[in-house]
Amino acid sequence: MKKFAMTIIVISFLSFGSASCNSNRQPQENEQSDENKNDENKNQEEKPIEPTETAENTREKIEIDYENLDLPQLKEPTGNEPTATLKTNHGDIKIIFYPEYAPLACENFLTHAENGYYDGLKFHRVIEEFMIQGGDPKGDGSGGESIWGEDFAIEASPSLYHLNGAVSMANTSQPDSNSSQFFIVCNTYIGRDKEMFEIIVNEEKDHEMFNKGLDSALARKFSYPKEILQAYADKGGAFQLDGGYSVFAQVVEGMDVVEKISKLDKVADSRGKIEVPAEDVIIESIVVENNPY
Repeated sequence: MKKFAMTIIVISFLSFGSASCNSNRQPQENEQSDENKNDENKNQEEKPIEPTETAENTREKIEIDYENLDLPQLKEPTGNEPTATLKTNHGDIKIIFYPEYAPLACENFLTHAENGYYDGLKFHRVIEEFMIQGGDPKGDGSGGESIWGEDFAIEASPSLYHLNGAVSMANTSQPDSNSSQFFIVCNTYIGRDKEMFEIIVNEEKDHEMFNKGLDSALARKFSYPKEILQAYADKGGAFQLDGGYSVFAQVVEGMDVVEKISKLDKVADSRGKIEVPAEDVIIESIVVENNPY
């Protein structure tokens, strides 16, 4: 794993019970009660366990060099970065990758893409103003495997965040449970927390004050850069997911397509949740450029 100023942190994702390798890999909007978690643990196969929107983890506190912290999601692409264009039956989505900060997730996705693994698969789960999820050959959130044939580590970096348009790996509640499923953050309403972010930025509150009010795994361990706070205020996102999922790419073209998909009419899945698009959203092919693997 490549080194950088702060060192990539591998997260042990410990909350919300345990799940088998076939359990659904889904970021969830609303946190479950302890009673619901216990009920699901009794019937793991029947009721897949899902990590919630608020990520939990344990790791050692790290020192952040804010003056030299790279924030690639806020920069204009140079044209030399790895990219992939997802050609769907609802339009094209182009994403740019950050292998320096999430090498495992990037290699896994790009290799799968070039091998045609994702061709013909659906975005099987979509939630307006939250995210769209795909990459499961079974099409129900319970399948998928990595290019190595086994799940791999969650990579979390203080350089990458779940901003609007971020591409991140879906996982189960087990530690190191990334496989093939991914999701794209689609927070089109800017955010219910816009005022909070703007107060922090405009009044220049210190990071410690902000961290006490921000409920994400990363915030519990280190401060957010002011530039990221401003980006969340301006663009929205799902900051509650920071630290519990591997951000590895960002949409650079076709965010309108992501938003359109997220707003499609939906039907209930096998658990009665209204999350499945009423019409199929198919990844027909993926065109990869500048693949370093």
